[in-house]
Amino acid sequence: MKNLLLVFFTVSITLASYSQMPSLLPPGYQNIEYTGIFTMDTTASFLELRNTTATSDSGFIATGDIDADNNGNNEVLVQKFSKKGSLEWSYIYSDGYDQRGGAVKEVSEGGYIVAGQSDGNIMFIKLDVFGVVEWSTQYGNGSNYIEIFDFVEVADGYVYSGQYNDASVQIIVGKVDLSGNDVWSSTFGGTGTDIGYSIAQSGDGGFVISGYRNTGVNDQYILKVDGT
Repeated sequence: MKNLLLVFFTVSITLASYSQMPSLLPPGYQNIEYTGIFTMDTTASFLELRNTTATSDSGFIATGDIDADNNGNNEVLVQKFSKKGSLEWSYIYSDGYDQRGGAVKEVSEGGYIVAGQSDGNIMFIKLDVFGVVEWSTQYGNGSNYIEIFDFVEVADGYVYSGQYNDASVQIIVGKVDLSGNDVWSSTFGGTGTDIGYSIAQSGDGGFVISGYRNTGVNDQYILKVDGT
């Protein structure tokens, strides 16, 4: 495991548009309440949000990646919004490598966990409620690209799913403790491409992972594993 030295700083964001859009849904379905388009006051050549989750204050938090310096290496972007979609804070986290935030969630101990990849390794970042880094971890074998797309909180840590690139692309499922230390991990797949985009805990204590398998044709893929 390698501790990351993270540099974080606020990013100025301008609300480019924020308006009610006409609903394209059939009558009886929920209408869109608002949309927001945000532009960065930086030289960023790339910006995307990849995952959003609700927070206990009725707002939401999102993560993704940004090439803030326009140098080809992306950094982790985390943004906190109010329940009306107003930006409350925005930070970029960087260790100098190419990074991506794959999932972010509010956790029971307070604050937020961000999971993703840094330089092709598993990455976890713990933030307080204001977005300040409390701890961070990064680990991998240095030769295989690994990326986390989702995770769930359990009593003694976090269980994640994603992709592991070896001779083929495989699903990786693993667990870290409440401080981000590696507990276990397993890979599942064949000779094609298997990716686990989402994970949920089942009633029997195991975990269900959904994603896709490609062996020449894309197929939906569901994987159930036990809790150990």
